[in-house]
Amino acid sequence: LTAYSEVCTLMSKIDNLDKYYQLKEEESQKLDQSINIARLLYMNSRCTYLDVLMDERDALDAKMELLDAKAQQLSSMVDVYRSLGGGQSSVKEWYWLAKMLVYISCLKNNNYFCSEDIALAIYSLIIK
Repeated sequence: LTAYSEVCTLMSKIDNLDKYYQLKEEESQKLDQSINIARLLYMNSRCTYLDVLMDERDALDAKMELLDAKAQQLSSMVDVYRSLGGGQSSVKEWYWLAKMLVYISCLKNNNYFCSEDIALAIYSLIIK
C-alpha cells in the first residue's frame, strides 16, 4: 500500500511538473515576443536600450526556469522507476534509462532539448 501511494504521488508530481513546464514554455514564448517588440520600440526611439536588455534578462530567466522544470520532471520519472524496483542492476542500466527518459520526454513535448549531454546530466543525478 505504501509503494502504491508513493508511485501515485510521484505520478501526480510528474503531471503537475508537466503543466508547470507548459506554462513556463508559454511564458518564455511571450517574453521572446516582448523582446522583439522592445527592439522595434527602441529602433523607433520609443524606449531605451535598457528596456530591451531587461526584457532579454527576463526571457533568459524564464528559459532557465524552463530547464529547471524539465530536470525536475525527469528526476521524478527516475524516482518512479526506483519506486517500482528498477535500478538494482548495473550502472549501465541507469545510463540507458536516463537516455530513454530524455528522448521520451522530448518526443512527448516536441521540443529540441534532446541531446547526449542531457542524458549524461540525468545519469549523474541518478547515481548520486
